Amino acid sequence: MNRSARNLLATLFLLSGVGLAAFALLWLGGRLGMGTRQLALVHFKDVSGLRVGDPVEVLGVTKGRVNGIRLNGDGVEVSVALDRDVSLTTDTRFAIRSVSYLGSDRFLMVVPGNGPPAEPGFTFEGMNQTLDLEAALARLEELLNVVDPTALTDELRQTKDDLMGVVRRSLSGIDTGMVFAALQLQRLAAGIDTITALLDQESSAKRLLTSTELHDEMLQTTRQLRDLLTDVREHPEKYFRVRLFR
Repeated sequence: MNRSARNLLATLFLLSGVGLAAFALLWLGGRLGMGTRQLALVHFKDVSGLRVGDPVEVLGVTKGRVNGIRLNGDGVEVSVALDRDVSLTTDTRFAIRSVSYLGSDRFLMVVPGNGPPAEPGFTFEGMNQTLDLEAALARLEELLNVVDPTALTDELRQTKDDLMGVVRRSLSGIDTGMVFAALQLQRLAAGIDTITALLDQESSAKRLLTSTELHDEMLQTTRQLRDLLTDVREHPEKYFRVRLFR
C-alpha cells in the first residue's frame, strides 16, 4: 500500500469518527428527529443547572429533551423538543426538578393542563422547584442557627412531662371520685335491702309500718303528749303543789 492510500484511509477514519461524535451529540441533545417533534418555548427566571440534552418527562415518561437555552431579557428562554402526541395547553406547567436530592442532574417535568390548546409560538411560564427547595433549606438553616436545638428539645420534653402530669392527676381524681360514688351506692343499696327485709317479715314492725289505723293512732298520741307537755310548762301549778308548812 503506497503512501497516498494510507493517507486516504486515515482521512476516512477521522471523518467517520467525527461523524459518529456529531451524531452522538445530536442524539443526546435531542436535535435528531426534530421533524417528528414539536417545539415549545418556556420562560424561567433561573434554570439552575439545566443543560441542553436533559430529558423532558410527561407524567414520568420521557417524551423529549431540552433543545436550547438562551438568555432573554430578565430571564432564560428554554426551547423544548417534545413528541407530537404530547398535548400542550395554555395552563401546561413546566418545572425543573433534580434527579436526586443529592445530585446535580436535572430534568424538565411537564404537567398537562385542561385549558385551551396553546398556539404555535406560545411561551409557557416555568418554575424551578430545585431553587424553591434550596431556598426552603436555607431558611431552615437560618432558623436553626437562631434557635438552639438543644434548648428547644429540652423545652418540648418538659412540656410533654407537664402535660402527662396533668393527665395523670385528672385520671387519679376521676378514679377517686368514681370509687367514692361506688361506695356510697353500695351503702345505699345495703340500707334499702335491710328495709326491704324488715318489711318482708311477718312481724309487728311490718304491721306498724303498713297499717293505716296504727299510723293514725300514733300521730294522735304524739299530739296529745305534745299538748300535755306544753300545758305543764305554761301552768305548772295545776300539776305541782309545793307546801312549806303543814
